[in-house]
Amino acid sequence: MLRVVRGLLLSLAFLSAGCARPAPPARPAPAPQGSRVIIRAPSPDEELDYLLGTLSKLTFFRENNYTVALPDHPTFREPHPAGDRGRLRALFVGEVFRPDAYAAGLAALTAFERIRPRVLERMRAMNRRWKLRLYDRYQVVLTLYGPGGSYDPRRGRIVLLTTRDGRFKRPGSHTIVHEMVHLGIQGTIVERFRLTHWEKERVVDLICLRRFGDLLPGYRMQPNPRGREVDAYVDRHGLADLPAAIVAYVKDHPRP
Repeated sequence: MLRVVRGLLLSLAFLSAGCARPAPPARPAPAPQGSRVIIRAPSPDEELDYLLGTLSKLTFFRENNYTVALPDHPTFREPHPAGDRGRLRALFVGEVFRPDAYAAGLAALTAFERIRPRVLERMRAMNRRWKLRLYDRYQVVLTLYGPGGSYDPRRGRIVLLTTRDGRFKRPGSHTIVHEMVHLGIQGTIVERFRLTHWEKERVVDLICLRRFGDLLPGYRMQPNPRGREVDAYVDRHGLADLPAAIVAYVKDHPRP
């Protein structure tokens, strides 16, 4: 059952946005039958760590035409040396972080509860067919910074950009499902077949549109043209056996 936690909890792992080194996928764990989705605000340290991680990846985001939300404070507009955290924390907690800034975003995401059971049911079906990974618990942690959404496959954790008045870059439910799919294919598809960033994004968009489109009305594919070659292979094999589609794709598009 979805729980919106308004308190500030500890511990957040930051997204690794780039492609992982090639490695055979681990044997998938049995599919959890009672997955939970917990949506909450960040602690000050979680938010600072995510912001500093975002700043460290500004070059990547800019090269890939991402719009990145940053604080108005001039200190938090560019990357900082790792050893500077103590000074930065004092500034961030004293002049930037406001615990009530996430309340409107949390309230807006209660709509996700209406589609949550069907989302998890369809993800369990993909797990049975081709081992999409499921987690016992998904944590969705709000942020005021970054490009929009990110995920940590080690912990089943999603970071979701909102604003002080509860707006999102795209509907919040769209981003949550998008990032849940990212978590599900990271090991069995992305790492196994060494997909590039934009190939990975394209596969996730195809799954969201074709498996969850009726639950996510108006879902928009990302406009970047890179990675679109995979569409024909997914069309040919279908999402019922996504690994077969990607096997054929990488055979015709060898990895470096």
